[in-house]
This record gives sequence, structure tokens and C-alpha cells, in this order.
Amino acid sequence: LLSFDSFFESNESSANRNYHQTKSHKSKSRIEKKNHQHKEKESDTIKNKKKSTKSRIKHQRNHSKIINKINNDDSVQILTDSPRSIETKQLNVDDTTPRINSPTYHRQQQQQQQQQNEQQNEQQNEQQNEFKIDNKLVAYGSTQTHSSFSKGCNIIGIQNIRLIETDPKTQAMNIDNLIKTIKLDKEKGLIPFFICATLGTTATGAFDDLSEIGKITNENDMWLHVDAAYAGSAFICPEYRNLLKGIELCDSFNFNPHKWLLTNLDCSLLWVRNKQLLENSLSISPSYLNNNATSSGQVTDFRNWQTSLGRRFRALKLWFVIRHYGIEGLQTYIREHIQFADWLEQAIKSDDRFEFISRCLSLICFRYKGTNEQNLQLVETINESGSAMLISTILTINNQTNRIIRFAIGSMSTRLIHVQNCWKLISTLANNI
Repeated sequence: LLSFDSFFESNESSANRNYHQTKSHKSKSRIEKKNHQHKEKESDTIKNKKKSTKSRIKHQRNHSKIINKINNDDSVQILTDSPRSIETKQLNVDDTTPRINSPTYHRQQQQQQQQQNEQQNEQQNEQQNEFKIDNKLVAYGSTQTHSSFSKGCNIIGIQNIRLIETDPKTQAMNIDNLIKTIKLDKEKGLIPFFICATLGTTATGAFDDLSEIGKITNENDMWLHVDAAYAGSAFICPEYRNLLKGIELCDSFNFNPHKWLLTNLDCSLLWVRNKQLLENSLSISPSYLNNNATSSGQVTDFRNWQTSLGRRFRALKLWFVIRHYGIEGLQTYIREHIQFADWLEQAIKSDDRFEFISRCLSLICFRYKGTNEQNLQLVETINESGSAMLISTILTINNQTNRIIRFAIGSMSTRLIHVQNCWKLISTLANNI
């Protein structure tokens, strides 16, 4: 057994030595093979670099020759897509193709970029100027102008609204205050552009002086609009047309037949001096709205006179009113109401408990000689009775704020007896205040 173990150990040792020698020999062979391959690759890389360098130098020389030729004569030759396949073509004098890498090409690029920048700056300046102009526009009315004036300015974005103080006696717009305000606004760099004058203010029926205001608008290139919503109906009577003095200076005029001309709500009439200005500001012309009748001027397309495209046929009901009553019938209707107001004015002036304030056609303003609270109480008591309906308003008289009572006669069924009965009611209720 010992000899066998010795033999086994000796054979195992010999086998191990042979195995390690064989493995070492193979490893050396692989290393030598890898080194040889690496040397071959390095050699190929050096050769390729030399070839690439020579080729690049050659192409650069050819490229430089052509560029120099182009620089010397701009109308001769240009390079095509790739320097590897250098081709040239003859250019005509009028050929506008850019010359790549030439001074002319770069100049053209710079000019184009400069033009684009200038156009963008112009557009931005126009937008900024429009915004600045909108912020500078100023519209003028009086403290007695209807609230729709301020509401309309807010809708279209007019931020500068001036409500001019009125004359203490007439309650009409104070012309001196208007002139001073416009002058101050101009000194601030603002742009006065619009005045709303009123013929028959809502509160007291005051009439602004159109002749004087018209001169101011002409001198300052402003638009003069006349609001005659209530009093305009009276102008169908020739004897009241003297109240229109200066109307020839206005740019637009409006009144509401539904207030005092027997026409159902709503019906508002508008005249403009130059309809083209109105149409230009609101016109739209998509293909689906074009038609021969409008383009030829055969019809007036009122969609270009307002913000909405469609409109109700309001003129039809006014036509029926005129057809039914006739001009003389409508004139009689207006005159009767003014006569009723004549009677009421005398009744108020004959009662020491009341103060007569003003009169405009069929609108009378008065107050009970007491506190503002007592006048408000009187109005509320009258309305609660159900026999009549009156409205009060605030008015500054002699630097004092007073609540006054408005008595407007304008209903279709109103007769003198109704006015007399209403006054009896007012007199009776005043005794209980």
C-alpha cells in the first residue's frame, strides 16, 4: 500500500507539472497572438490616418481655390452640397441664389435678419401704441348724463371718463368747466375724443347747449353725440324744435320712441352724420356673409352698424304706430301731456308747502319743504298707496344736496283728471308727514 501511494503521488505530481507547463505555453501563445494583432491594427490606423490627412488636405486646397475664385468674382461659381464632390455651375447676373460662404451670402443673411427684426419691432410698437392710445382717450359727459354713458365707456375700455359739473340754475353742462377740463387733459398728454350732450336729462330734463359744445368738439376734433332719449319725441311738434339749436354740429343723435311716442319697448332711433365711419369700425366681411345686394349698395346692411349680426325688426312696430295715429295724432298726444304739466306746475307753485325746482316739457321736479328724509317718506307713501308711482332723485342746489320728486307725464291713458287726482293725493299725504 505504501509503494502504491508513493507511486500515485509521484504520478500525480508529474501530471500536475505537465498540465501547468502546457497551460503556460498556451497562455504565452495567446498573448503573442494578441500583441501581433494589436500591432497590425495600429499599423492600419496609421496608414488610414495618413490617407485621410492627404485626402483632406487635397479637398481643402480645392475648396480654397474655388472660394478664392468666388470672392474675386461673385457672379461666376458656387459650391454644391459636398466638398468631396466639388462641382460648379455658371451663374447668371440676375441669379439670386445665395453664395455659400461668400461675403455676399453673409450680407444677404444679415439684411434678411435685420428686416425680420424691424418688422417684429414695428408690430410690437403698433400694439404698444394702440394700447397707449386706448389709455389716453378721454370721454366727457355731465353729472346729469345718463348712467348708460359710463357703462358704454366701461364696455369698450375707456378708462378716462370726465363728468363735468352742471350749472346750478339750469342743471345743464357747465361750458367753462368743460373747456378747462379738456385743456388740463391735453396738458397731461391725454386725447379728448368724445362728448355726450343731453337734451332732456333723466333727473331734471335739462338741455345742454349744443351750439357751444359743438364749437368745442370741432376745435378739438372730437365726436359729439346727442342723447335725447326722452325729449326727442317732442320734436315732432314744430314749436319745440327750437330746442334743437346746434344739432347741425353733432355727429350722432338718438332718441327712444318707446319712452313717449306710443311704441312698445324697445325701440331706439339713431342718426349718424357719416355712416361710413360707423360701418368701418364694425364691418366684417367673411365669405359666407357676402351678397350682391350689400356689395352693390342696393340695401343697407345693419349688421355693420352694431355689435351683433342679427337684429329685430323694430322699425316695423314704429311704422304701425305712425300709420295708426298719423303725424297729427302723435303731435296732439305730445301737446296734451305738456298741457297737463302746465296745470301741475301752477298747482305746485300755489302751495307754500312745496318748492318748484324745474320743468322740461311734461317732466316736473319739485320737493316738499322739509328734510330729505321727509321727501323720501312722501314718495314711498305715494307709491305704497297704489294710486300713483313717482320717483325721487338727488340734486345739488346752492351747494346743498337735496332729494327731489319727479312727476313725469307720458302714459298713453293719462288724462288731466288723473294728474289732478294724483296731486290731491300728494297734498293729503303731505299733511301727515
